[in-house]
Amino acid sequence: MADVMQIVYLNECRNHIPDMAARFHSEWGRYHPTRKLSDVIHLLTERAEHTDRLDLSLVAIGTSTWMGSASLKQYDMETVRDLSPWLSSVYVKPEFRNQGIARALIEQIVTRANDLGFKPLYLCTVDAENYYERLGWTRKRIARENGIDFVIMEKA
Repeated sequence: MADVMQIVYLNECRNHIPDMAARFHSEWGRYHPTRKLSDVIHLLTERAEHTDRLDLSLVAIGTSTWMGSASLKQYDMETVRDLSPWLSSVYVKPEFRNQGIARALIEQIVTRANDLGFKPLYLCTVDAENYYERLGWTRKRIARENGIDFVIMEKA
């Protein structure tokens, strides 16, 4: 039986922050080599305070666990400060992938950004450019950070 999904703000499911932080650190730690797991927990705890301004996070919750998340941040790259705000930290747990959860989270972040008066919106990716293009994002440029080339994309 498929899990029923609801998208909520991170502050409504703070109990999942330790697991989320561990998964994010494992998934993206190579892009932030000096960031420790405790730093990720701290960042998520701060994001849980925000529901009506930048640096907020949304979480897809099922009947038994969290399924995925996405964030709206002022900045996502230290080397790119001329663009804001950013869709960031789109993550779906492996057992829930290919079920439209990422798309639903991204759509909700875009809606929240627009509701807050932000347009366009940006993201950076190393390996998901084609996915985001299918969702209407366009390539803007390449940016390098920590020795890695990221594709910067825009949603007008």
